[in-house]
Amino acid sequence: MNKRLTVAGLSLVAALCLSSPAVAAEGGSADADAPASTRSIVRVGGGYWEYGTSNGFVQSFYSHASKTHKATACDGKNRCAYSGWKPKGAYASAIRDKTASGNTAYWGVK
Repeated sequence: MNKRLTVAGLSLVAALCLSSPAVAAEGGSADADAPASTRSIVRVGGGYWEYGTSNGFVQSFYSHASKTHKATACDGKNRCAYSGWKPKGAYASAIRDKTASGNTAYWGVK
């Protein structure tokens, strides 16, 4: 019985010591297709992301107060507009002509 408890205890200690730490999300994407102009604003990755379609464009805007960040907007043919990495406090903006379907918006931080 003691051997089982020892093995179980050692397994628990190993799992606690060797497990990887929790990591916050560093990027994400969303389907930006919509039947009409529509945009969403959400809090992700510690910043604010606005994405969607409007006036014939797929759009992605991201802002973060303390991390370098980016925004990307892609049409259904995988042609993308990319903001490039922006410093903390700056506004990342990506706008691309939309297609009938397959439009996607992305955000990222580092």
